[in-house]
Amino acid sequence: MLTSLLIFALNCPPECQDLNPEDSAVKVFSTIREPDFDRPWAKKKPVETVGSAVVLAGGLLVTNAHVVDYAQRVELLPNGATERYEAEVLHLSYEDDLALVRPIDDSFFDTFPSVELSTALPVPGSEVIVAGFPEGGDELSKTTGNVNRYVYRRAGGFQGLSIQVDASINEGNSGGPVFQDGKVIGIAFQKNKSARADNIGYVIPGETVQRFLDDAEDGQVEGTRSLRISWSRCENPVMRKHLGISKEQDGVILYPSSSWTPENFAIKPLDVLLEIAGHNVDNYGRIQLSDAGMIEWEYMIPWAGASGVLPLTILRNKEVLQLEAETILEVPRRIVRLDGRYPSYYIYGPVTFVELSAEHLNRFNGNIMFNNQISGWPGMMEARQSPTPEYQRVVSANYNLLSHRIAKGYESPLALPVLRKVNGIPIKDLKDLASILENMESATVFFEFDNRGKHSVRNFNREGKQDFVFDHKEVLRTREEILEEAGIRRYYSKDLADVIQD
Repeated sequence: MLTSLLIFALNCPPECQDLNPEDSAVKVFSTIREPDFDRPWAKKKPVETVGSAVVLAGGLLVTNAHVVDYAQRVELLPNGATERYEAEVLHLSYEDDLALVRPIDDSFFDTFPSVELSTALPVPGSEVIVAGFPEGGDELSKTTGNVNRYVYRRAGGFQGLSIQVDASINEGNSGGPVFQDGKVIGIAFQKNKSARADNIGYVIPGETVQRFLDDAEDGQVEGTRSLRISWSRCENPVMRKHLGISKEQDGVILYPSSSWTPENFAIKPLDVLLEIAGHNVDNYGRIQLSDAGMIEWEYMIPWAGASGVLPLTILRNKEVLQLEAETILEVPRRIVRLDGRYPSYYIYGPVTFVELSAEHLNRFNGNIMFNNQISGWPGMMEARQSPTPEYQRVVSANYNLLSHRIAKGYESPLALPVLRKVNGIPIKDLKDLASILENMESATVFFEFDNRGKHSVRNFNREGKQDFVFDHKEVLRTREEILEEAGIRRYYSKDLADVIQD
């Protein structure tokens, strides 16, 4: 579909030739229906949110992924227009927080102005203009500020280089263009709400936007490559002596990932990274970019490692070595990302089983009460572990038991206890659980959970966990009754339909 988009002409009619580049900004109305993790068989009520977008030369309309994520309906209102245009989301990149949107009416691109995208990194201290539709009014807002610095940012699903500016970026600016010299140099995407200083906002650079568009050109977004390592600074004189680092050498200490690493990975524990793709790495983990100044070395990974291998210079046992480390597109993990999908579930009697996702766990960020209760919780500890033949995904009982007499004596789980076995059989994933239960021949079904948290059930006066045992025939006999009382149409998510016994 992107190929068909690229053939659209963007010839602005004579009456709009004198418009400013900022007039390429578009207001985005998204009707969002997010997953309801408390009731995974349902969606939350629809909520209309407002963001911004920009029409780029080439028949492309770009915004943030979080502006249109879980959007059931998307409408566009170009600057100065009086009519909304329906649109569809073509591609999303959660790690870049970018989305490509296509108006349903092709004449949109013949009517409204576009602007050129610049992939050059703006010089710190230079002036920029942020355009969009933030809260506080309906008309286009334009604020002026300066590029402060470059920050390698990890926030939400986003990970990568961002431009920090002091121009105002507020709710509604997300997805809108940031201009310099009449060209778009980036997309506004975040405001630092926790900072004590005023006007700290972040912009996705034009080079990242272009990489996303190039990736989407074949109709499929593969994403950016990563390197499975952690690293630490290399300043301590005793550590430097231990590793054999001379006074003339700078670098950082590398460690392969403790959760998953490719086979025959080139990097070993305590390797010292001296250079990445010809860029010297200092003791703080920074490299010098001609325009951006000093930035974190991980910035180079998706660029220099785009082919699947990353050239590195390391120090190992006091010897300088040239390595090619493997980069990957997706890390195998037991906790998956939904990336716009709705959660999987399977209801057995009064218990709702779910396959845990990163989005499910992220809803607890900052919840001190929950975090205190799940100290040592296996679901969190396994979130970054790679699948094993025995356990592919983390399956858990959801927070609340459905109301029914067969749940008598059982308490609702508090911290999502992880399901380990059913009648002694290890559970690989939710589809495996559904298949076992759909073909169950045993008279009773015993669910064995693992929860090493402080509390596993809603009883704050004691510690411990509980397992469940049910009469299988009774569960089948009462299934419709339980579902009807809870207002649930189906006891399984659609992705499990192929293992359900009708």
